[in-house]
Amino acid sequence: MFGFTRKTDYAFVGLATLAKEGASRERPMSARQIAEQYGLPLPLLMQLLKDLHRAGLVESVRGAAGGYYLAVSPDEITLTSVIAAIEDPIRVTLCCDVHDDDQCVTCNLAVRCPIITNVRKLNEKIVMLLSQATIGQLIDSGGIDVPCEQVGATDSGTEQDTLHPLRRKSR
Repeated sequence: MFGFTRKTDYAFVGLATLAKEGASRERPMSARQIAEQYGLPLPLLMQLLKDLHRAGLVESVRGAAGGYYLAVSPDEITLTSVIAAIEDPIRVTLCCDVHDDDQCVTCNLAVRCPIITNVRKLNEKIVMLLSQATIGQLIDSGGIDVPCEQVGATDSGTEQDTLHPLRRKSR
């Protein structure tokens, strides 16, 4: 299965909750409130919020009435920035390390791999799509609607059909 890890999913839920609830410096939301609202494991959520804080995506207020709130608008928080704060860089396979395109990561096929070029292109398109989608779009009833031509769709619609599962739009 290709998808987000549970940690990334929980981070998305935490950020979306802070945005939807209107958490602010004056009215922060605690990790406990979020965890109880969605049945998330509190220790893990607390660690994820610390990671998001280090990445500059959330701010925190200490004290009995403390908690978290978004550091920037939900429309400025891209899915790639959340994933980068929680996980390693996005890559379909180990050879898709976006930081060093010329180096394959411990792969015995690297020298003779028949798919490396196209897998890297696919990885670039996935990263581009996720960098155009935001937390604001996740909580918007209109959903995420990144035009496929922005991620390299062709007139034949083949790529558009391939990317369709990533284009969630409420009906």
